[in-house]
Amino acid sequence: MNVLYTLSTLGKGVGGHYFSYKTIVEAMQDNVTPVLVNLQLRDSCVFESIECEKYKINIKTINLPKIIMELIDICKKHKINCIHTFDIVSYFFIRAATSFYKLPVIVTVCGGENPKSYFPKLNHLTLFSEENFDYFLKNKKKYGIKSISFIPNRVSSFSTDQQKIEELKNKYNLIYQRTILRISRINHYYESSLLQSIELVKEINKQNHQFKLLIVGEVIDNDLYKKLLLVGKNYVHIEKDKRFYNNAKELIGIGMLNISTGRSVMESFSKNIITLTPLKNKKYPVLLDQDTFEKCFYTNFSERNRVDLDDNEILNKTLKIIENDLTKKSLYKFYNEKFKKYFDIESAKDEYLELYVNLLSSKMTIPVIDIIRHYFFIIARVISHTTVLNKKNIKSIYSLIFTSKH
Repeated sequence: MNVLYTLSTLGKGVGGHYFSYKTIVEAMQDNVTPVLVNLQLRDSCVFESIECEKYKINIKTINLPKIIMELIDICKKHKINCIHTFDIVSYFFIRAATSFYKLPVIVTVCGGENPKSYFPKLNHLTLFSEENFDYFLKNKKKYGIKSISFIPNRVSSFSTDQQKIEELKNKYNLIYQRTILRISRINHYYESSLLQSIELVKEINKQNHQFKLLIVGEVIDNDLYKKLLLVGKNYVHIEKDKRFYNNAKELIGIGMLNISTGRSVMESFSKNIITLTPLKNKKYPVLLDQDTFEKCFYTNFSERNRVDLDDNEILNKTLKIIENDLTKKSLYKFYNEKFKKYFDIESAKDEYLELYVNLLSSKMTIPVIDIIRHYFFIIARVISHTTVLNKKNIKSIYSLIFTSKH
């Protein structure tokens, strides 16, 4: 079976769903012949790193006839049987192409908040998070969904880079220092969870422990970078070298604890590292254990996580695991069980293959009005990434086109 895997790159092309795309494509190579397409404004280093047949299509001018013909030519050349797309930008161009060259399409929504405004209609859908699954299941008719599947995000086995770990330990004098690792871009979106991380380290150290927080990630907001160093004075180091934050999972193991979101949680579980995750409207991140896992799994270990614990209970969970080796052993066993059940890509390969086989006999419905609305959505997205606009103007573009009921 020949499967076309598509995604788009409007920004930097290094977010979590690019690594999810890479993981799934590489795992499925044993079962299908993958062909990759990046519908892009700029290159993605993650996409470039995948070793198989791949194409890059520039969408800056949104020359729709040309893009459609390129996609159809790729499908004909490689005798594509079905298409798997990983975002709603690339999905638009696939919808347009398959209006002329009939092929079944499945879309993966890689987490994130449930739609609050426009979201395109689609026939076949897979989801990484239970939060999204529940929403789309309740709204199947609204979005024209014929089949829907919950397949949690997955990771593949990987090796840590001991040389990089030792380099950072020496750089920040962490050789004899207990460390908490937080891998995160330094931007406004993650500000709350980064401050939670700092508050946790401060409070732990008040309890006669000596921990440092090592944050590894690209600095997007320089003012926030300065704020974190000021607030976390004496407790925090921030490593912003691209050599370390690119493929930062290689550093997992430098810390006794990881504070993680999304697929980083799954990578930490795979290495049996004590893992915490941020919470909405709380002072500290929470330890992932038998009591908190399901609640945070529901929201895909995101900043939207909620648990039924107060701040003191949240803090005490972390203190207890630090101080009790027996509790650690029980937690490692729990992580191993959850990793095998939910997060190991090897356990999902058959599910994806079954989806593709079932797709072959499906007929796609093409709601013309929705495709037109999807087209204007794409124009707004591309404009917002290629033109210097203030937030108010970008909001106006979206609201003008997409606030009507659909």
